[in-house]
Amino acid sequence: MKQQLAAGLIVLGSCCGTWADGGAHGGADAGVGAGEAAVDPGPVRALVLSAERTDADGSLWQRLDALRPGRFEFIHATLGEREGQAGGGGVLLDGPDRFTEFDVVIAHGRAWLGALSPELRHGLVGRVRNGGGFVGIDAPAGAVSGAGFEHLIGGRPRSDGTVGDVGVRIAAAEHPVTRGLPGEWTLSGELHGLRGIDESGSLVLARGLPIIDADDIARHPVAWEKNLGRGRVFYTVLGSDARTLEDEHFVGMISNAIVWASDAPQPDADGVYTLFDGISTDGWAMTGPGEFVHENPGEDGVLLATGGMGMLWYERRRFRDFELTLEWKNEQASDNSGVFVRFHEPPNSPWDAVRKGHEIQIYDIEEGEQMTGAIYNHAPATRLASNPPGEWNTFVISVVGHDYTVVLNGETVCEWTCPPERHGREGYIGLQNHSGPVRFRNIRVREIGSDR
Repeated sequence: MKQQLAAGLIVLGSCCGTWADGGAHGGADAGVGAGEAAVDPGPVRALVLSAERTDADGSLWQRLDALRPGRFEFIHATLGEREGQAGGGGVLLDGPDRFTEFDVVIAHGRAWLGALSPELRHGLVGRVRNGGGFVGIDAPAGAVSGAGFEHLIGGRPRSDGTVGDVGVRIAAAEHPVTRGLPGEWTLSGELHGLRGIDESGSLVLARGLPIIDADDIARHPVAWEKNLGRGRVFYTVLGSDARTLEDEHFVGMISNAIVWASDAPQPDADGVYTLFDGISTDGWAMTGPGEFVHENPGEDGVLLATGGMGMLWYERRRFRDFELTLEWKNEQASDNSGVFVRFHEPPNSPWDAVRKGHEIQIYDIEEGEQMTGAIYNHAPATRLASNPPGEWNTFVISVVGHDYTVVLNGETVCEWTCPPERHGREGYIGLQNHSGPVRFRNIRVREIGSDR
């Protein structure tokens, strides 16, 4: 994804990445560039809520350890007298503060979510809202609804299911959880159905294939992810059958999910996420032709868009209601670029953002819906408020509900209400490289009502 060219220059262009930790599948620690030193993040501390102990021979946890040696530290949780065992490397879950000791909580199987006391349930959800991770594997309808966890996982499983050969089709191939997995595969096990899923706030990663019979269960999502407050949630309805837990692709997906869920970006004390500070391009990915050059890495670093049409997008978080602030500079009035917002799925090409998101235009020689500050092909800018070429400009782009507001250099130049049926309420942010050199710096996002 990144290539070091010369002192002070790093180019972000499209290519096929390899995984930095050498595992069989991808994950959140993928794509370390040749010019940036890999940082050892240390093991992910995972609290495991499961009837299957982490030290059991042939367990899912041992398979995950074998896939990424040294990457995980699985700690088995017990509930005191109910389980009667706190030894063997386990921890007694004796209060809600226990959850804060771990990067991610993994709930596997039918009993654990429903067995938590109201106090522990509150502690678990609070940990995720405050930046922790949650990975849910096959918790059935009774455990989820009885414990009030529909909001946590973003869906409600059903108790019935299909047993036998289960087909899985990847729905978001560019996501860190699914990178490196085949587009389709078949596993043996049980597939639970769903009573519903909030697809406006959740991203479906995989769906079931109607291999046995073409009922509605087989066409439902089988794995998805979502944001909850500052934390990340992954959930799959698969995993109740021992044969599923032995499937190499399923184990790879869970491995990726644990790394991804434990690595949520965090805002500063004022609730602001820094997407680009001049120093690091961590979290950015390129799709399509052309490239972005990271000039002068450091406090004065900028991103230079060249060639195209392509897009550099921030892959570490989707944003719902937010205020995006960034600075940009063109060299000539005819330089063409833009800022994409709210495209819901990881893009396979820049055209995915064009078709499924909205672009705030940078193009000083056009008028109306193609003028700088316009929402491309939807709402015109009232006037050209750009500074002369060669000078920095500041965009403040607010997206709240279906309302979009664009402020350029302190002047409101575009206000628009998006029709509710057009696109989603949550999505990624991207920068366009189209024609002519355009530079970007100081890219920050403040979420509005981030606890969704």
